[in-house]
This record gives sequence, C-alpha cells and structure tokens, in this order.
Amino acid sequence: MVPEEKQIPIAAPPPDQPTGEDIRLAANLSANDSVTPALNIRKSSQTPPSADLVQPAVAQRPQNQNQSYRIDDTIQELEKHIARNPDDLQAQVALRCLYLAYGQEDKALQLLPELPADQQAQSLALTQALHLSAQTLAEKDQDPVRANQALEAVNNLSSQLADKADLRISRLEICKPDTVKGFGRFETFPRAELETGRSRTVQVYCELQNFKSEVNADGKYLSKLHCKMVLYDISRNYKILKQEEDDIQDVPSNSPRQDFFLRGSLNIPALEPGNYQVAVTIEDKIAQKIARPAKYDFEVKPSVNAVP
Repeated sequence: MVPEEKQIPIAAPPPDQPTGEDIRLAANLSANDSVTPALNIRKSSQTPPSADLVQPAVAQRPQNQNQSYRIDDTIQELEKHIARNPDDLQAQVALRCLYLAYGQEDKALQLLPELPADQQAQSLALTQALHLSAQTLAEKDQDPVRANQALEAVNNLSSQLADKADLRISRLEICKPDTVKGFGRFETFPRAELETGRSRTVQVYCELQNFKSEVNADGKYLSKLHCKMVLYDISRNYKILKQEEDDIQDVPSNSPRQDFFLRGSLNIPALEPGNYQVAVTIEDKIAQKIARPAKYDFEVKPSVNAVP
C-alpha cells in the first residue's frame, strides 16, 4: 500500500514578512536602480504607492549664467579699452577681427589716425589679408578678380612682416663658371670634381630673402649689400682664404624685387685630402641686417679615390 500523503496546510506569512516573490521583485528593482531601494514595495493587489513617492528626486540644473553674453559685449569692452589705450596694436587687431566676424567690414577697414603710421599700416594689412582671403576661400564660384585682390593683400602683409624678419640666405650653390644666368638658372659644380682637390674657379650662387629696397632719385628701387666668402679647412681648423665685395648694388627696377640672387667668383686653390667648407655672409646695408652664414661642405678624397 502506498501511504497516503498527509496534507500539511501552509500558513500565510505575517503581514510584515515578504514572500519569496516579493524578495525577488525587490532584488530586481534594486539591481536595475529603477526605484529607490529603501522603499518597501510588494507585488500585491494593494494600491501601488504614489508616483511621487517612487520617483527619486532629480537635481535641477542651474540656468546658464552666460546666456546673455554676446560678441557685441566684447566689442564694446575692446572699444573702451582702445579709447584709453589707442596705441595698443594687439587690441586694435583683435577689434578689427571681431568687426569682421560681426559683419561690420566698414569699421574693420577704417583708418585709425590715433595710431602711428607704421602700426596703422600693419593692422590694416593684416585685416585686409584676412578679410579678402576668407571671402575668396568661402566662395563656391571662383572669382579671379577677388582672388587677385586677396593675393595683393597677402603680399602687402608679407612685405610688412619681411621688414621685421631676419635677412636670410635661402639657397647656396657652387656652380660652374659663367653658368649663372638669372634667378634659379645655373649649373651646379659636380661634387666629384671638387673631391679631386685640384685648383679651380667656381661661381657662388645665393638666393636672398627679407632684403630691403629703397627708391633712388629716379624713382626706381635698388638694394645695397655687402658679401663675404670664406673657405675653411675644417680638418685642420684654419681659414684658407677670404673674399669680400662691398657696395654691391643691383640693377635699379621699377618695382620692388621679389626674387633676388647674388653671384660671385671664388678661386679655390689646390687642396689636400680633408673636409672643407665655403661660408657666405651677406649684409643688407639699407636695413642694417646681417644674414646668418650659409655653408657648403665638401670633402677632398685621397688621390687613389679621385675621379679622373
């Protein structure tokens, strides 16, 4: 016989004790952070708690204190500052740029008589270059006339900056005799021939940047320079020869030169094997600037390795 199962009644839990289903629900709610865990929530037929009690408090975001800040506030502050400090070139340029950003081109490009002539030219050159370049690059339909105006403004700004920049020898080449025909037109001397150490005459070619021109009595532009060429024996640490040319003047031109070069002959004697260097220094006598020496290094090899 199969013994009869004895039915044991299950007593209802006390009112304050949650059921297993209540515990699982509370655990899920706590893990999901969907309600405040401290609230005692039961799944029952009782009326659910008010939504105001279940929803956690949300911090109110403070209103932006700078919402009233606008670009014209900065313009007004700069205008007040410049009224007190009219010679502040940096502030003048900043104000002109803000005028452009705010669509006030007339104010951006107006003359400022309170500034010295050189500072007024510099601030106007920068503003015009920025204004015309931005308009040209933003146009979908290319306008060559406006592009030409932008290039002219950029060149004017470049000229203003060149007056403040160092004199610079941008290129130095050792060339074959009588082969320098103009700017960028030359034939370089083969290094293999310099390596033999034989005596020879070469032409030294230099390109110059940031030089200054002045207008002569005929209304034409010319430059005045001083050039020094030195041949060093690097291996033995001594100077072999030095050649100088003073009062070098270019051919007067109707417009300021954009490409400028110098050429000069250098007589290199017979050299023993070792390391050598040609150093060129140029002085702009109008701007009173001296360029850093440009250097050309070469090696004379022993005769067994010489090129015939």
